[in-house]
Amino acid sequence: MHRGHKLFYRGELHLLQGPERIDGNWWQHGHHGRNYYMAKGENGGLYWVFQDLTSKAWFLQGIFS
Repeated sequence: MHRGHKLFYRGELHLLQGPERIDGNWWQHGHHGRNYYMAKGENGGLYWVFQDLTSKAWFLQGIFS
Protein backbone atom coordinates (compact mmCIF):
# COMPACT_ATOMS: atom_id res chain seq x y z
CA MET A 1 0.00 0.00 0.00
CA HIS A 2 2.93 2.36 0.63
CA ARG A 3 5.81 2.84 -1.82
CA GLY A 4 8.31 5.60 -1.22
CA HIS A 5 6.29 8.65 -0.20
CA LYS A 6 3.12 7.61 -2.07
CA LEU A 7 0.11 5.48 -1.21
CA PHE A 8 -1.31 2.95 -3.67
CA TYR A 9 -4.43 0.81 -3.89
CA ARG A 10 -5.45 -0.05 -7.46
CA GLY A 11 -3.48 3.05 -8.47
CA GLU A 12 -2.12 6.04 -6.59
CA LEU A 13 -4.13 7.47 -3.67
CA HIS A 14 -4.24 11.16 -2.80
CA LEU A 15 -5.12 12.23 0.74
CA LEU A 16 -8.11 14.58 0.82
CA GLN A 17 -8.89 15.01 4.49
CA GLY A 18 -7.27 14.26 7.82
CA PRO A 19 -5.63 13.29 9.94
CA GLU A 20 -8.12 12.34 12.60
CA ARG A 21 -6.16 10.78 15.42
CA ILE A 22 -7.50 7.87 17.42
CA ASP A 23 -5.53 6.91 20.54
CA GLY A 24 -6.21 3.76 22.51
CA ASN A 25 -4.88 2.40 25.79
CA TRP A 26 -3.14 5.70 26.55
CA TRP A 27 -3.38 4.90 30.25
CA GLN A 28 -1.47 1.61 29.85
CA HIS A 29 1.86 0.49 28.49
CA GLY A 30 1.75 -0.40 24.82
CA HIS A 31 0.12 2.84 23.68
CA HIS A 32 -1.61 2.46 20.30
CA GLY A 33 -2.52 5.30 17.98
CA ARG A 34 -3.72 5.74 14.42
CA ASN A 35 -4.13 8.68 12.06
CA TYR A 36 -7.15 8.26 9.76
CA TYR A 37 -7.54 9.95 6.38
CA MET A 38 -10.01 10.14 3.50
CA ALA A 39 -8.24 9.42 0.21
CA LYS A 40 -9.22 9.52 -3.45
CA GLY A 41 -7.95 6.98 -5.97
CA GLU A 42 -7.00 7.45 -9.61
CA ASN A 43 -10.28 5.77 -10.55
CA GLY A 44 -12.28 8.36 -8.55
CA GLY A 45 -13.03 5.95 -5.67
CA LEU A 46 -13.01 7.18 -2.08
CA TYR A 47 -11.08 5.27 0.54
CA TRP A 48 -10.63 5.38 4.30
CA VAL A 49 -6.97 4.75 5.20
CA PHE A 50 -4.92 4.96 8.36
CA GLN A 51 -1.32 5.06 9.46
CA ASP A 52 -0.32 3.13 12.55
CA LEU A 53 1.68 5.57 14.68
CA THR A 54 3.86 2.86 16.23
CA SER A 55 4.94 0.99 13.10
CA LYS A 56 4.38 3.89 10.63
CA ALA A 57 2.71 1.33 8.30
CA TRP A 58 -0.33 2.30 6.19
CA PHE A 59 -3.56 0.29 5.97
CA LEU A 60 -6.82 0.38 4.03
CA GLN A 61 -9.72 0.57 6.50
CA GLY A 62 -12.61 0.78 4.06
CA ILE A 63 -13.96 1.65 0.62
CA PHE A 64 -16.84 4.10 0.25
CA SER A 65 -19.58 3.20 -2.21
